[in-house]
Amino acid sequence: TRGSFVGFHGSLDKQPRKPDPTQALELARRMERAPSNLFFVGDTTTDILTAHNAGMTSVAVTWGYRNRSQLSLAEPAHLIDEPSQLTTLLQRATQP
Repeated sequence: TRGSFVGFHGSLDKQPRKPDPTQALELARRMERAPSNLFFVGDTTTDILTAHNAGMTSVAVTWGYRNRSQLSLAEPAHLIDEPSQLTTLLQRATQP
């Protein structure tokens, strides 16, 4: 359903940790979506690397653990400073 979460989780026992893409790819499978059609949103360079490793579009947010310059070094596809910018990205991605 548009606008809903399929799942989310933190570290799981016996699962590789980020930046290994295993958990991100499992969520993509559960969503029945190609990883290349998904955003991976995070606030650390590890999140950005996880997105790259999973073949997802990386979106780095500056209101978390790392600042803009630190996040830029990991080369995210998008670097945003406000939650409203995420809404704009999602709207653009769903337009025909």
